[in-house]
Amino acid sequence: MPYDSFQVNDFVTDPFFREWVLFSDEYSNAFWQQWTLEHPEKNEVIKQGRMLVKATHISEIRHNKKDFEIIKNQLKSKLFKKKGVLKNR
Repeated sequence: MPYDSFQVNDFVTDPFFREWVLFSDEYSNAFWQQWTLEHPEKNEVIKQGRMLVKATHISEIRHNKKDFEIIKNQLKSKLFKKKGVLKNR
């Protein structure tokens, strides 16, 4: 599907768009700058897509940190029960 027919959800799930929003480089910046110049009617859709990608990425990071802490604590607990010598760090 060509980008000119994309809606917000299409952009949010597009790997190239997500990569540009989260980890832009010279190539992706040039592409999206040119594309938005050629499709000004999509500026609001692009803006909303960028905000959603950033918001969901932040949520993913927080979720992963929380999961990491849970797993770390479970491992500590299991090690403590097995060895009886683990101290909190």
